Amino acid sequence: MNNKTRILYFSHWLLIISMAAIAVNFLTTNMLYNKLVLQPSLVITNFEVWRLFTYTFLPGTFEGILISIFALGFISFNIENKFNKIAFPLILILLICLQGTLFSLFFWKSNRVFSGMEGISLFIITLYILLEFPNKTRQFKTHAYSSVVFTGLITILWFVSVMLHHSFRPNEEALSASITSGSFGISAGLFIFLQIKITQYFRQKKFKAAVPAYPVPEPEELSMAHKYKKEQYGTPKYYPDENYYSDSDEVYTEDRLNEILDKINERGKESLSPEELRYLRDYSRKLK
Repeated sequence: MNNKTRILYFSHWLLIISMAAIAVNFLTTNMLYNKLVLQPSLVITNFEVWRLFTYTFLPGTFEGILISIFALGFISFNIENKFNKIAFPLILILLICLQGTLFSLFFWKSNRVFSGMEGISLFIITLYILLEFPNKTRQFKTHAYSSVVFTGLITILWFVSVMLHHSFRPNEEALSASITSGSFGISAGLFIFLQIKITQYFRQKKFKAAVPAYPVPEPEELSMAHKYKKEQYGTPKYYPDENYYSDSDEVYTEDRLNEILDKINERGKESLSPEELRYLRDYSRKLK
């Protein structure tokens, strides 16, 4: 399925399940909350391991609910489009469980409880800003640049709201849970971003090492018919220029690049199709 045609993403389903759980919890007067919230002492002593995952769908602070709607509903699909259909959902599930496990190990002797999607939401927002901000500023896309700045301001507003809420209605446990969850999400976003950059560095190094041995022809060399027509009749108005062979909307994925490089290693440059040669040329230009 083409990502551009998708209506609901995995993050949207997480948000829908969370909203449904909040509604059920409200109607049952917190019965769902008591059964599914992350209480580290119960996880360690009673082995109620389901709480390591279910806590994230329950209501946290009011600020946490709002930032979850923003992150999962309006930001996350941008990141999900950059991954394959399995990778990003798997990352979110693993982070939810990792957060629950770490909090249980660190706070199992206390009576603290954790709920809500603040950790996952701050992870999504952090990763979005780090991935999108350099690209948008380099391409001078004002509307995209503004969306990244707006996302950063929303994060700051969340933190200020949490502090103001605590100042008017002091609750040390709620404040600690929000800050701890937010810190986990931001740290996880930084870690995943660093891992992505390291992976890209080594793949680009492999690409640069392989491509120079196989010079890529210019677009007009890909078709002798076009070249002959140009020599005999000049360049017609409809004659394709280099932009014809370069799709600015094309998504350049590492998986596609690896497929082409493997084909070169197995069969040689001559086995590449015109489309694959163009792909290598355009990809190399993006690295400059």
